[in-house]
Amino acid sequence: MIIDFNTLKEKIKDTDPVSTLKTFDLKYNNYIIKNFTNINDREKRLVLKWRNHDSIRCHMINQNILTAEEHFSYISTLIDKSEVLYWLIVDTDNEYSGVIDLTEVDTALKKACTGIYISPEIKKTNVNLGSELYSILKKIAFEILNIELLKAEIIRENKAAVFFNIANGFKYNEKYHEKEDRGKKKDRTILFMSSNEYLAGKKEVK
Repeated sequence: MIIDFNTLKEKIKDTDPVSTLKTFDLKYNNYIIKNFTNINDREKRLVLKWRNHDSIRCHMINQNILTAEEHFSYISTLIDKSEVLYWLIVDTDNEYSGVIDLTEVDTALKKACTGIYISPEIKKTNVNLGSELYSILKKIAFEILNIELLKAEIIRENKAAVFFNIANGFKYNEKYHEKEDRGKKKDRTILFMSSNEYLAGKKEVK
């Protein structure tokens, strides 16, 4: 079932928001946002093809090539996971655009980690596509899940992704890196966006 964000906000009242988000697919502007728990086998294979593509995989924290069995098995577990949400994005011309996700979701502490990649096979030329998909992800995080702090964790060598996240409102927190980034995550750049920054950005656009 496909619903818009206003309908979702009504349905999510007095429910577990993560579980409710997995129940519905969403319509926003020119996109359908399909939760991974609702995609069919053909779409699962498409996502696997993208995820294992050299241009996508080389920028992931886990750069191993996934088998179809591993991929299908993982997707089958998502319905029961409260800390992860994945969506396949399809435009109104029925072209598959990319994947967005929220991981490390903690609705009690109101924080989550973002993820996004664009289809390596996309045919349309849209220089704003990445930002459009990110706007969907931020809308879900801040307006539906009421997250207060979003984190973007990026391989440090992926300068393009670092600049992309900064261009989309994320900021470097020097104190965080001094305290937390001297061990296992020293190879990563970690950026943040708060709900206040998100709301301030929306006001500036208006």
